[in-house]
Amino acid sequence: MVLLRLYIKKLIKLFIIFYFITPAFAGVIPIFSPQDITSKNGYYIHSNLLLASDPFSLSSVFNKLNKDFHPRNGRNVLYANARFDIGYIDKSDNYFGYVYREEIFFDTNKDIAEFIYRTQNKQGLGENKEYSGTLDLKAYKMQGLSYARKFSILKKENYTVDLGFGLEGLFSKEMQDGSITGRAVATSNNDYNYNATANYNYTHNYLYKLDVDKSAYAYGYSSHLSLYIKSKNMSFLFLANDLIGYLYWRHLPHSYVYLNSNNKKYDSHGYARFNPTVSGWEGYVKYKQKLMQKFRVESKYRTFDNIYTIGSDYIEQIYLPYVDINHRVSKNLSLSCGYETRFSSIVIGMQYKNIHFSIRSDSLTKPSRLATEITLRF
Repeated sequence: MVLLRLYIKKLIKLFIIFYFITPAFAGVIPIFSPQDITSKNGYYIHSNLLLASDPFSLSSVFNKLNKDFHPRNGRNVLYANARFDIGYIDKSDNYFGYVYREEIFFDTNKDIAEFIYRTQNKQGLGENKEYSGTLDLKAYKMQGLSYARKFSILKKENYTVDLGFGLEGLFSKEMQDGSITGRAVATSNNDYNYNATANYNYTHNYLYKLDVDKSAYAYGYSSHLSLYIKSKNMSFLFLANDLIGYLYWRHLPHSYVYLNSNNKKYDSHGYARFNPTVSGWEGYVKYKQKLMQKFRVESKYRTFDNIYTIGSDYIEQIYLPYVDINHRVSKNLSLSCGYETRFSSIVIGMQYKNIHFSIRSDSLTKPSRLATEITLRF
């Protein structure tokens, strides 16, 4: 969980930088939309941040996981995504821009989440209790150049069909990609034995201390797709991000190792502490890292002053259904609010002329989900 705290702190810095400089679109996760981005020519700035945790509140993530533990039955996900776009749209609906992206995805079961929490906070493990499962990790930090274009493939008086695409050329020097499968058995409330197997690609080793060559880097690309259909007061939008997207790593550190608790010590309170015994293979490889695909399906119904939205995002076999209502207060001002079911969060937003801001959370005091989206056009 050290890795999660370090990455989320970086994302919070992004939030602070972009909070004061950047129309929000419905949805939960940050997604690039060729349909929306090319809807008006001129300069475009867009920042989008999402932090979401199933087992811990965000304050707990920043405080060594020492409070606010509420795991789900089944999958427990910790997800962070930050995206910043700045560019220009010409009169022919061509978008040229710069993009900066960070994305982290942890996925484990309730057993492992509870084991991490209890060992981190020196809580009773339960004698003879067994904890087992797999922790999957995907993360990357990258930047590059982007291009998008929208085409009107059918246009009638009350019926429109638009098709859009986006392309990104990317460069990266930071990543994590791998899995750890293990089993731990508590021998007392304070002590346990464990063994695990790690298949791990990385630019910094967070599992155990190991100095590696810092020369790893990657070039890559990604592609996005949009389909928009509008008929009278109804519209439908389909978005696919990172539909085909890869980073090609050179000289990347890789470990396929076995870890166990043979090298065990105890602190002054009798709690077990480990410098894990490691055996296996460590070296450098060429590695093709697949970017996480993201999808959105959304339908809108428009009345004179209101827009009603229902849809769902999808990432890594997780659905995030949502509903949203947007009310036009005046010619230049509209307000919106919505709810998504997967992380149980509420979003409120405001758009004034060409500036939009929205914020999403599940709690005012101890949020486990926080998101913001800011857009500026001029």
